[in-house]
Amino acid sequence: PMSATVLVATYEKFLGCMSVGGPPRDLRDTTFVCDEVQLVGDHNRGRNVELLLTLMRRAGWQQFVGLSAVLSDDDATNLASWLNVTSIRNPTREKSLRVQCRSAGLTVEIAVAPLREGEFEEQVGSKPREIRQIVDELLRSPGRKPVIAFCMKVDDTYGNCLAWVASRPLVQDVQVPAGLEIDTELLRAINHRAAFHNAELAEEERAFVEQCLDSSLIDVVFATSTLAAGVNFPLGSAVFTSWTRWNFDRNRSEPIGRAEFQNMAGRVGRMGQAADEGLVILTAEGGAALGQARTLMDFRQQDSLGHGISPEDFGQLILQLFAGKLCFTRADAFELLASTLSANREAVRGRGNVQHWRAPLEGQIDRLVHAGCLIETRDRIGVTAFGLAVARSGLKPETAIYLIEKLVAHRQQLTSLLPNAIDEDQEDDLLFVLAHGVLCSPEYGLAGGKATRQIHWRVSRPNLVANEYGRRLGALLFEQPLMADVAAANGALLATAWAAGRTRQNVEGLVPGVRLGTIESLARDVAWVLMGISEVVAATTSPILAEEMRPEALRIDSVALENVRQLARGLRRQAARLSSGLPSGVLWITSLELAGPIRKLSRTQILALRSTGLTRPVDLMSGDPDADQRRRTALMAV
Repeated sequence: PMSATVLVATYEKFLGCMSVGGPPRDLRDTTFVCDEVQLVGDHNRGRNVELLLTLMRRAGWQQFVGLSAVLSDDDATNLASWLNVTSIRNPTREKSLRVQCRSAGLTVEIAVAPLREGEFEEQVGSKPREIRQIVDELLRSPGRKPVIAFCMKVDDTYGNCLAWVASRPLVQDVQVPAGLEIDTELLRAINHRAAFHNAELAEEERAFVEQCLDSSLIDVVFATSTLAAGVNFPLGSAVFTSWTRWNFDRNRSEPIGRAEFQNMAGRVGRMGQAADEGLVILTAEGGAALGQARTLMDFRQQDSLGHGISPEDFGQLILQLFAGKLCFTRADAFELLASTLSANREAVRGRGNVQHWRAPLEGQIDRLVHAGCLIETRDRIGVTAFGLAVARSGLKPETAIYLIEKLVAHRQQLTSLLPNAIDEDQEDDLLFVLAHGVLCSPEYGLAGGKATRQIHWRVSRPNLVANEYGRRLGALLFEQPLMADVAAANGALLATAWAAGRTRQNVEGLVPGVRLGTIESLARDVAWVLMGISEVVAATTSPILAEEMRPEALRIDSVALENVRQLARGLRRQAARLSSGLPSGVLWITSLELAGPIRKLSRTQILALRSTGLTRPVDLMSGDPDADQRRRTALMAV
């Protein structure tokens, strides 16, 4: 990728490109355009963004362009100074945006327009504050469609949408593309020109809602912030059903961040919108709430930039630095971290330096040496084959060690469950054991640092559900008894049923309240861990690899080592099954490319072919009238 003339990548992917074989030393022939550069201070992604910018800053550039709509003047100036570039600020928008907050007897609003930063204006008198009344008002106004109603809770997207639909007539009959599975409630809402959009919907459902919005088939969509990210079509107006969210750490409801509010509100009033002005409406109950709302509404002010890198992040960062050949000694590692933006800001606001970072840095290096990821000599730190494989996988070292130890301990039973032509069903048993082990692993816990993945709270809400796999395979589980971790038990059941090719209705019925989007997300996370550990196992069980380069659990006799090595391919296959939601026998169909705008068969279509026995290439290629009729029957049924 680094040899391409034009390369489009996420920050994380480009950091991976920069780290292969050691970072480039000279990039002064390269122009970088970094969108949403405020992510350098993001709580989740900031660490990788900041490390990438640090490496780019070291290697130089021909030109650097960083874009952000939510950086404050001070943060923009500090970031530009650290990058050694010029800060250019345009405080106005390309189109006018009016933000209005309605309270009892008083309406406060502010407008931002081209070449003009607005001031707050107050209007005495009452305006409608009930959500359905506000949406009605907006729909009656020219140029205000479609309306996006932002909800702070997923359940509110369903409740508000269904309440809206209940009072509206059926006005259209939208046809669902062949092979696409759409929730019946969602389709009913769309036929009333409404929709809900949240992370619990399947990917294809979210895409379908966005397609309907783009095609003017929807007048109002009730959405969480999922629709505020990457929207590529203009919205007519927005209303916030709420702008506070529960803080579980503080056990109280708090206003959302100003940057999040401004990003969500900024979805309207964009180029391509029919109306000359975008309109955003929110409501407030009482003077204190109105004051908080004014803070959110003031587009002249922005939240302070967060810290991308902190000592709490060193656990996952240090291995990445050494494996990517970004440093070779403890001093190198400290020097690199001390050159980051976070270190610069920490030094300015604190003690004038970041010497207090040395102790946590040293502790994390010692941890990685103890885990067998790093080898330290008198004047150099090297990376073991295990450490390199773990770094490339993205897993915590503790996760890799945990899963390898369990694979070694259960190697004979697990290899006996590898797929064969006689009993394909036993592969589901293998998947359940592996998925349960992954969900119990440190990747979902605090060992080795904060969790990188989480199990959705709905998965464990009904407590332990009936689980035939768990009862039958209890002795094989990495963590016992099954009931000790309800989230892992229910999650493994959902993931296995999804990959076994069960219908949507069947899978969603296993754990009450869990929708397909949540199941897909859970399956993707488990697949990611399985793919990562398969790469680690493949790299560290090579028969030519010196024993000293392996983790301690793999320093075993050659026969046992070969048994573990056999599992690497099985792990990859289970990851592929989870990613597609298909049994192994039809995974190959996902690689077929179709003629026309839709290039792939959907999961539903593939499973329909499987139900008629069409699972082999020769079956799909056959010109026999019977095979042709079976294909037609299967595909027309979905």
